[in-house]
Amino acid sequence: MSYFIRQVLASIVSNLITGNYGAIIEASAVKRCSAEDISHELSTYPGVMTDPPESAYEDLLVIDIDDSTEQLVHFDLWFDGNKADLQLLVLVNETLGNYSFWDILVP
Repeated sequence: MSYFIRQVLASIVSNLITGNYGAIIEASAVKRCSAEDISHELSTYPGVMTDPPESAYEDLLVIDIDDSTEQLVHFDLWFDGNKADLQLLVLVNETLGNYSFWDILVP
């Protein structure tokens, strides 16, 4: 995994944990949802979102998008110190140095 992807994921996860959903959407190149959408999605999940272990940043799925410099990254979220059945999806473009918050879903 690249340093850029690691930075993007760590920033988003930190903002998710602190409830700073607006910062995630503000930094997102494509606005697919609102801060309220993120808040609602996470509020329906039991427990408290926690920092993942460092090893979680190596255990992710990165899909190259054909004919593009973008990659779709699937990253497991953690609640109460355990891996949850929620995944963060982020579209990353290292060439342009940006990302788009894509979704939070149950895979």
